[in-house]
Amino acid sequence: MDRVSIAREAIANAFMHADATHIEVDVSYGPRALVLRVRDNGKGMDQATLDSGRAGHWGIVGMRERARSFGAELKIWSRLGSGTAIELDIPAAVAYAPSVQRWGRRWLDVLRSRLPGQRTDRSWF
Repeated sequence: MDRVSIAREAIANAFMHADATHIEVDVSYGPRALVLRVRDNGKGMDQATLDSGRAGHWGIVGMRERARSFGAELKIWSRLGSGTAIELDIPAAVAYAPSVQRWGRRWLDVLRSRLPGQRTDRSWF
């Protein structure tokens, strides 16, 4: 569930703190890794915030700790006035573990079932 917590935190931060007009979430997968990217065109962060997070907040620090706990790499790029990009790179051995894969498929089925005109069967996985 740490993977979900990181994704939720990255998306929530973009909505709550960035003052962005555009937020993009991208999930890609390949034989080596599952990669989540969250980008926004908001106000960005200064280097001190990027390095240590905001005083009294555990968002960035917590995301980094959770990523390390399961062998993922978390990268954050930001500059004041230029938005922020967060990338979570989860190694295939962790991302595609059987229990995670089953959970992921159920999650995708739920998402697809809520989109008009989308297929809900698994025949195209």
